[in-house]
Amino acid sequence: MKKSVFSFFLFFISVPIVHAAGPVDISIGAAIGTQNISGNVKYKGDTISLKDDLGLDKKQQTSFNLRIEHSLPILPNIYFRYLPSKFAGSKTNTTTIAYGDQTFDINTKIDTEFEIVRNDIGFFYNLPTGDTVDIDLGLNIRLLSFKGSLKGTVAGTTGISEEKSLSTPLPQLYGRVAFNPIDKLSILGELRYISYSGNSLTDYTFEAKYRPVTPLYIGVGYYSEALKIDTNDVVADISITVPYFMAGADF
Repeated sequence: MKKSVFSFFLFFISVPIVHAAGPVDISIGAAIGTQNISGNVKYKGDTISLKDDLGLDKKQQTSFNLRIEHSLPILPNIYFRYLPSKFAGSKTNTTTIAYGDQTFDINTKIDTEFEIVRNDIGFFYNLPTGDTVDIDLGLNIRLLSFKGSLKGTVAGTTGISEEKSLSTPLPQLYGRVAFNPIDKLSILGELRYISYSGNSLTDYTFEAKYRPVTPLYIGVGYYSEALKIDTNDVVADISITVPYFMAGADF
């Protein structure tokens, strides 16, 4: 949460600096959707299915975004995005599960909390195109935090628990294409990507925005993320998908 506060602080100090040099377009919005997680994770021990072994279920989450575009040809445009994912599950295991330094025996009730928080700061340039199509290319810096904790209890015994956390900045290539067929409607797609040393992070977004009254907009979108990690005794292959509704304002 501290990193997301830092991102918003950067936004508020950057607006007057850029605005002093010329016109600025600002977009601010929020989205709410039901996130669905699948895949598996391994921390020292066994490969664990997030759905079949831990019972992680869908979860409704809210994200926030800010976007600043200006008229200066040298300085990049900038955006900020805060996107959290937090899932919980409870399941009695039918096989022995090893996670970290703990082993959860058969018939252990395992309560799981699984969290990924993304704070994105992007720098991009607009390519010269016509009025109908808008193309952006740049770099996304993702401050990624990951935490997985398992707590197991058996009737009449003392519970055991294990937790693993990771936090790292990740650079990603960024691309965005927006199509404006009519004045009040825009359709866009975004892609962020990085791959190195057996690790990869890819996400894409599709959105349709409608502006019923200036400066407000509403819309729908779809977000998909594929995360592969093999570092610090953690191996993970995770996918998250989110259909969502959004609302905001363009100034």
